[in-house]
Amino acid sequence: KEHKRIAFFPGSFDPFSLSHKKIVTEIKEKGFEVYLAVDEFSWSKRTQPHRFRRDIINIAIAHERDVYLFPSQIPINISNDKDLSKLKSLFKNKELFIVVGTDVLVNASAYKKDGLINQFNHIVFDRKSIHSKDDDDYILEERLKNIRGKVLKLSLPPQYEDISSSQIRRSIDLNRDISNLIDPLAQRYIY
Repeated sequence: KEHKRIAFFPGSFDPFSLSHKKIVTEIKEKGFEVYLAVDEFSWSKRTQPHRFRRDIINIAIAHERDVYLFPSQIPINISNDKDLSKLKSLFKNKELFIVVGTDVLVNASAYKKDGLINQFNHIVFDRKSIHSKDDDDYILEERLKNIRGKVLKLSLPPQYEDISSSQIRRSIDLNRDISNLIDPLAQRYIY
């Protein structure tokens, strides 16, 4: 069966948390073929090496149908219109959606300008955190108004909402249990 809807999910995925995995399964259940694009590097985080992160994701999604790692040889920066044009051409004749959390819409530089990213369809997951600021709701509404493509809003069950990669890295550093935050096979690989 040929899939007509593609979900492109960019991120550092460091490490690939249960909330990431739940986002993927929620999207898949809506009939999407999911592509995970692992960022090469993130200046704002203490990310692990790219290959290590890809290995963790491969382990976590190995049993999932219609979920794939996007090729590293085709880097896509959502702030770069040339990269976004390339992404569109790769999925020609398919309905393409960019997957982001509300935190990305509020904070990512790609959404602070009127670039090509705003012409894409989006799947937006509600991601509130303790770091959210008072004006985030206003900024989010403004960013959503700028998106000219379709917007599909989804949310995670409460037990997945607060799981963050930063929390997992911090717990690992402090020798705390992460079994309720990450896929068990990925956890074994990390340790």
